[in-house]
Amino acid sequence: MTNSMETRIDRDSRNDLITGLRYENRSLRDTCDRYRLLLEGLQESIWEWDVEKGMYTFYTKKSGYRDLNVIEGAWDYELWNSRVHPHDQGQFRRYLDDFVKSSRKYFENTFRVRSESGEYRWVRARGAAKHDSEGRVALIAGSVLDITDSIEMEQKLIRLAYYDKLTGLPNKEKIKGDFGDITSRNTVEGSIAFIHINIDNLSYINNTFGYSAGDQMIKRFSGFLSEYFEDTHLLSKINADEFLIIYRDFESVEDLEAGMERFFAAVRSEKLLTHSEIRTSISAGIAIHGVHGESFFDLLKCSDVALYYCKNNGKDQFRIYDSSTGEKLYTTIDLINQIRIGLERSEFQMHYQPIVSSRTGRLVGIEALARWYHSKRGMISPGEFIVAAENSGQMKALERWIIDDVFRQVEAWLGMGELDMFVSVNLSARGLMEDDLISYLELMLEKHRVKPDKIEFEVTETALMNNLTQSMAMLYKLKEMGFKLSLDDFGTGYSSLNYLKNIPIDKVKLDRSFVVNIDRNTKDQLLVKSIIELSHRMELEVVGEGVETHFQNTLLGTFGCDYIQGYFHGKPQDRNGINTWIKDNNKKT
Repeated sequence: MTNSMETRIDRDSRNDLITGLRYENRSLRDTCDRYRLLLEGLQESIWEWDVEKGMYTFYTKKSGYRDLNVIEGAWDYELWNSRVHPHDQGQFRRYLDDFVKSSRKYFENTFRVRSESGEYRWVRARGAAKHDSEGRVALIAGSVLDITDSIEMEQKLIRLAYYDKLTGLPNKEKIKGDFGDITSRNTVEGSIAFIHINIDNLSYINNTFGYSAGDQMIKRFSGFLSEYFEDTHLLSKINADEFLIIYRDFESVEDLEAGMERFFAAVRSEKLLTHSEIRTSISAGIAIHGVHGESFFDLLKCSDVALYYCKNNGKDQFRIYDSSTGEKLYTTIDLINQIRIGLERSEFQMHYQPIVSSRTGRLVGIEALARWYHSKRGMISPGEFIVAAENSGQMKALERWIIDDVFRQVEAWLGMGELDMFVSVNLSARGLMEDDLISYLELMLEKHRVKPDKIEFEVTETALMNNLTQSMAMLYKLKEMGFKLSLDDFGTGYSSLNYLKNIPIDKVKLDRSFVVNIDRNTKDQLLVKSIIELSHRMELEVVGEGVETHFQNTLLGTFGCDYIQGYFHGKPQDRNGINTWIKDNNKKT
């Protein structure tokens, strides 16, 4: 009986044990299923590192995580470390060593690891440490997540925020931060200078060859800068056609200037446009750290002032900022602003200089010349305010006022009786480039009821060559409208007869520099006579400018010059003065 009961109890215990084991098995299976499902629902893969054995075990997801796809299994420390990107191995090893020696519980590190395809992927590894009884790390386990896409997106955003899209050079924000790093570390042994560079005449390249050519020039120039300065100095593109170089470790101003001379010589020898012989020139303004300022923006302002000075004084040069540069810039800017105010206050007047026939001495034309009587400064030279206007946005406003005033005066003269003469008006290089010039002239013809053949536009060779293609197109439009055209200051510009035959002009104006010595220099006489004869063969009339003596007047007439202009016949006069001159001239037989 007892044995039977014991047997039954043993059997019941065994059944209970089996039942319990089955329950635990089901529970473990359910738990494993839940963890498996949880793992499949995560983006991360799982890893652990047995510190004592020095073994990594890595469990990757075969589906949905193919990008990383590091072979799962156990790896020793060195083998795993060899899969880490060479640039990241040092920090990866240091971080692990420091973590193992510390009492920290949680682990996190970002690095690149090589996948089976050989591609390196960015991963973020996170984990927790288990410590032994003595407080040492025994085991680290956690997850690893492929963050390549987010890292690449972050890098793209950084490039958009801190690098120029066209050239790849750092932008102003980036170089400002780099400058702050340099000055805060105080690691520069020599001096620091800001070199503010602008490519000369880029607008001419854009207008003549197209903006793609302009972009090509900018890209090639940035490549030239990178190659020339290598990693010695900091480069940046801070504007459409402006660059900033933070020039480091020079010993003296003489050292800096010598370096700039070599640099400018190298720039001048560069060919930055394909299929074109046009060479590059630049202007550069320089400010020295500690001399002209300490902050980024103070140095940038001073270098910009020096650059502006170079651009307004011939270009193709560099200048180190000084107080006189700033004063000259202020004077120029003030003058530009005063032009606008002068136009509003009607301070400008038109003066007129007669042009006569060399054969009869009778009036055939008048040149209109702007004069400025400033309310406080008095008479301001045209050589001063015209240059300031041309280098600013004021030229268009000034030139449009001149044209309107001339049309009004011609209308008044025609109202007094039919005058057999023309009035010539100077048209600037900027004026030739204005897209709305034709529509503006159409408005003037309608407003003032003036025939276009009474107006002659004078352009210089230099103005034409700023953009020959566009200038030629504008001249043909003016010719089609019925305006007369003349080439002013002939012989002082490019003096190229190859294009002269194709320009739709009626006459050339012989520059006064050829006339001034004609009465005592036989070479000038031969040159003037040759120009007159050549012009006549091309069916062009000739005006001799700057005639001041009777002998000059007679000699030009002998050479066959058609028209004479100069003090010998009359100085530029205001409206009342020229009206008196016209009446007196009409009385001549």
